Amino acid sequence: MKCAARNEPHPVFLELFEFFTKHAVFFKVLLGPKGDPAYPIQVRQIMQKHIFNKLSLLQSEQITVPREFIIAYLASANLGVIQHWLEHGMQISPREMALLLTRMATFGPLQTFGLKGEA
Repeated sequence: MKCAARNEPHPVFLELFEFFTKHAVFFKVLLGPKGDPAYPIQVRQIMQKHIFNKLSLLQSEQITVPREFIIAYLASANLGVIQHWLEHGMQISPREMALLLTRMATFGPLQTFGLKGEA
């Protein structure tokens, strides 16, 4: 994602967070702790399908971990970030959240959070 290098959010992530903002009441209920437990599973499955489609573009020799683990990690992490953002009042703008996910997808969480080399 070249967007992160330009300090710009990926358009898909920006669109996603703008959509969540527009429908915040709905998503706070469904993805919140008292929501339907099946709904986050469905959202994660949609994310997994999207991530699988992106990862399928990579050659097998480029990937050192089984794809299903990468997909599960990325989908769960992204959903967790979204749920945390919703549960804590969406205090960060959709653009900032989209940029955060763009950076994590591009550079990984350790580098994004300034922890690279400390693990």
